Amino acid sequence: MNGSPGAFPRTAAVVGLGLIGGSLALLLRRVGARVLGIDTNAAVVDQARRRGAIDDGSTDLDVVVGADLVIVAVPLDQVARVGIAA
Repeated sequence: MNGSPGAFPRTAAVVGLGLIGGSLALLLRRVGARVLGIDTNAAVVDQARRRGAIDDGSTDLDVVVGADLVIVAVPLDQVARVGIAA
């Protein structure tokens, strides 16, 4: 990102590729962002990649390093665990 107010992220990471996270990933790709998808289930990551929702994906939170924007789209009872793991 260029640091300007309102600048669009070039690379976005979406943690949680369920209904909400997957939908956000698709939208971000449509508007031109490179999207990294993270989910605890490798099959979900593979499915998101095959459907074109993400450019790359992993079950490892380390892939969010370097993203201009990180979206956490996990159930509320898992948010703290994701934050601690990151």
